Amino acid sequence: GVRHSGDPDSSPDPFPQVAVPLAAGGGLQAATLRAGLDGPSQANQLDQDILEITDDYTRIMGSHQITLGTHNEFFKFRNLFINGANGTWNFTSLDNFELGLANGFTHTFSNTPDPLQPARFKVNHMTFYAGDQWRVHPRWTVTYGTRVDVTRFPDKPTANPVAVENFGYATDEVPNNTVWSPRAGFNWDRKGTGREQIRGGFGLFAGRTPYVWISNQYGTTGVDFTRLSVSNLPASSLLTFVPDPNNQPTSLAGVTPATNEIDLIHPDFKYPSILRGNLAYDRELPLGLYGTFEFLWSSTVNDVRYENLNLRQTGTLGLDGRPIFSRNVVPTLNDVILLTNTDDGGSWSFATEVRRPFSNGLFVNVSYLYGEAETIMDGIRDQALSNWGNVYQPGDPNHPSLARSDYDPGHRVTVTPSYDFGIGRGYTATTSVFYSGQSGRPYTLLFGTPPATSQNLNGDQQNLNDNLYLPTATDQITYTNGTYQDLLLFLQREECTARQIGQIMERNSCRAPWINTLDARVAVNLPVKRVRAEITLDILNLINLFDPRGGQFQYAMFNDILAVAPTVTNGVLTTYNLGTITSPTFQRYTRSDLRSR
Repeated sequence: GVRHSGDPDSSPDPFPQVAVPLAAGGGLQAATLRAGLDGPSQANQLDQDILEITDDYTRIMGSHQITLGTHNEFFKFRNLFINGANGTWNFTSLDNFELGLANGFTHTFSNTPDPLQPARFKVNHMTFYAGDQWRVHPRWTVTYGTRVDVTRFPDKPTANPVAVENFGYATDEVPNNTVWSPRAGFNWDRKGTGREQIRGGFGLFAGRTPYVWISNQYGTTGVDFTRLSVSNLPASSLLTFVPDPNNQPTSLAGVTPATNEIDLIHPDFKYPSILRGNLAYDRELPLGLYGTFEFLWSSTVNDVRYENLNLRQTGTLGLDGRPIFSRNVVPTLNDVILLTNTDDGGSWSFATEVRRPFSNGLFVNVSYLYGEAETIMDGIRDQALSNWGNVYQPGDPNHPSLARSDYDPGHRVTVTPSYDFGIGRGYTATTSVFYSGQSGRPYTLLFGTPPATSQNLNGDQQNLNDNLYLPTATDQITYTNGTYQDLLLFLQREECTARQIGQIMERNSCRAPWINTLDARVAVNLPVKRVRAEITLDILNLINLFDPRGGQFQYAMFNDILAVAPTVTNGVLTTYNLGTITSPTFQRYTRSDLRSR
């Protein structure tokens, strides 16, 4: 899901990617030697031209301030992405690498005379809005208005009749959008002194879909490219390595090239939008304090959801009961990913802030926020297959359950004192400290990649999206590289997993440790005429400066925590390989080195 863009002239010389496992020895752990650009980076460029035209007209008419306007964006995209354009090769050992004999190979190549075929398309996004700020009363102000966003795609992707025949969706149909967003707000100065006010608002707010999601449909129609892939070949059938990136094999004896992934967009797909409202109270408090209290709420109207149309449920996994799938609605096709909408999800937060300026130059600000956010997915990747296949879920990957968002804020406390003082001869200085304490990032325990001899856990061909089943002592499971007591000890270390034993873990139901940060700044203002000049000294992470064990920023790695490698036998979950969590080098959390300094 990582994107790279840049001038191809500055890119490294093209070469296939090779991967060679290295055995442990000499005090080193087993590792993998990789050379050459990784598959997604071998042909990956993005160029875009953007023209923006904005015009606003404002007129005051008595107690009304009327605003009419338009904001227009015209995009032209060129998005090149071919995963494995130069070929990727896997070897079983250094000896076989030296002999040029590979046990795995992948190559994606064009079906037309153009070897690259970048996705090229234009987008016209036009916005028109009208609003009124109405001073109903000296103490009452009401703001209301609406906007309409009109999106049009002048270019169409390549048509693939197979998609229509089998799934009823056309690859050359684009989601032209027209979205209305009305909203209103108010501000009430309760006593007319500016010392106490109530404010709030409510409305429909629409956002923009990242256009890389739309570009998937232009570049992955299923007819423009072919993907040749083979893996885990026996010693008697190893392939001869071809180092020339421009002459990679396009056919292999006994291997049928796979139809490339097909990406589709629902014809009624809508850009993300939410209903959002807030209510806030600001007032002057005793002892010279000023306070703010605010509640913010939102409910999803349209968000993104991905579905693999070529996936069919074929059974239920023995032991934990999750559904088993097969990619065989049309056996001759690969993944068929549909971008559509969901109305599941929402968030709310409560925040309060108290500040106090002192006459001697001291200022103190203290704030607290608590919030919760739920989604079915957070849409953090750019490829359709990655967005669909990397949503952690306990069952059906086409209908992920509503759960805590990756961006759920939890608790956050901030304290900011500052002090202004003179130091003579026209010099002044400000010292300030900023403290932030916040909940750790949410995470999930997952099943790791099954052994090569085992099937994919639930048949969806995605190895890193299955939430871990937390077994009981009576479950009929065989444990390798550890015992059930080792697993139980691991689960009982955190309350979030201890309470879910006997269940499939809920997505993002755990959090990394609480995060404390403390930064300081000293700024000296120089008495220079006509310009403002200052010298500053910033010290980041004071906690760690005084306590090497403090100020640590810890989080669960992507893909969160791969706790167990499973084995499935005849449709039943039979074996847990605990080699990950029983390893002497295993760490539940990873330290962010830079932010922990």
